[in-house]
Amino acid sequence: MEKQSRSDYSFLLDANEMNFDPSTLTLDWTKIKAFNRYPDTDSLKLKSAICKELNRKNANYDLSYQYKQISPEQLILGTGSDEILKLILEGLTDKGNVTISPDPSFSEYEKLTGLVQGELVKVPCVDFKVDIDALIKAQNKFDARVIFLANPNNPTGELISKQAIETLLLQTDAWVVVDEAYAEFSEETAIGLLEKYERLLITRTLSKAYGLASLRIGYLIANESVIQKLSPFKMTYNITGVSELITLEVLKNTSYSDDYIAGVKKLRKNAMTMLSQIKGIIAYPSEANFILLQLSTDENYRLLKAAFEKSGIKVRYFKNASARFEDNMLSRCIRITLTTEDEFMFVSNVLKEVLK
Repeated sequence: MEKQSRSDYSFLLDANEMNFDPSTLTLDWTKIKAFNRYPDTDSLKLKSAICKELNRKNANYDLSYQYKQISPEQLILGTGSDEILKLILEGLTDKGNVTISPDPSFSEYEKLTGLVQGELVKVPCVDFKVDIDALIKAQNKFDARVIFLANPNNPTGELISKQAIETLLLQTDAWVVVDEAYAEFSEETAIGLLEKYERLLITRTLSKAYGLASLRIGYLIANESVIQKLSPFKMTYNITGVSELITLEVLKNTSYSDDYIAGVKKLRKNAMTMLSQIKGIIAYPSEANFILLQLSTDENYRLLKAAFEKSGIKVRYFKNASARFEDNMLSRCIRITLTTEDEFMFVSNVLKEVLK
């Protein structure tokens, strides 16, 4: 059977993307030029624009800690946050070093650790909650160089408190990498801890809350001393000139992003209420732009997957429960991206029909 292309689906709810295309904004496309020239390898203009937007958004958080505004000297840009995460590992670990992360969490941590010939130790969550004490014990036991924390966690949507992150920094000697790919959809950020802890690194992306997934713009926020240490590991010309110029245009007016984030937060609250009324599933509270669901039986999981495929709905599936995977916490789980109320109502109607 021929594999179905992702673009053939009517509802793309598997990759936590924005459903609005920023290319439809009023942009000055005459600025998108100079294809014959190499880009600024330091991306100075883009760093300044990102800092301006980052500091504007930070004003909406309860930072709880005094901090100076983020400056361009505190950033490294990368081709998506994946490249930034790999750069961190290349700069801060050696062959054979151990990294740790909660389980479940972002699957790329294991892949990237393997690429630098390290070993990722997975620390099981408890009822989908990150176990900070267990992370500390694992770091001490394996002398892990890096602790990865997706915050909010992916795929669970759990928000890890600043206090918990600070506990990790105080009770371990590891570099703590807080992956804030979905931070804009939550009410917290670890940025307020940066001045206090040199071993804290924060990664962000413009793929989710800004809808620029195709342009692949990620960035690292850290103390200047750490940026200087890691900068030699950045590839030359890693951000394309076209990506930089388009991003600069988009960042001139990000009200569309503000509206999208507000819409997701409202939908998330309403979705949790609706999902709680459907028998046969557990919906886990989320502070991201997605919700993780767990089906009660293997049969319901299979039926729902078939119904979604028939309806043109693409979501993120996890391993079905079986003899081989019976201990997998994500057995019978699916993750659904939150986009619009209309799309969610369509999905929920399919859910209700299958689980009635």
